[in-house]
Amino acid sequence: MLDMDKESLSEEAQLLLENPILAEAFENVRLKALVALSEVDVEDMAEILRLQAIAHCTLDVIRQLGYHITASGKRDGGFDMSIDEPEESDSVN
Repeated sequence: MLDMDKESLSEEAQLLLENPILAEAFENVRLKALVALSEVDVEDMAEILRLQAIAHCTLDVIRQLGYHITASGKRDGGFDMSIDEPEESDSVN
């Protein structure tokens, strides 16, 4: 696990997701695997599994980046949804 706080991970993940070169690379790799999957010999199970793994892996990387953004609270408007104990001054008498 990276030794970064949630905010830093979120910012880095957002930069990666917004990077057009990276986005195009993932899209091209995934598309190439899916097209090849539609053309592969149905008897070639090793190649089918390899192409499925490539398509799945590219999607998983994008999801993992999204996870870091969500975990920071950025996807819910930046609100901290954690529940803290009320302070002494917040209690009702």
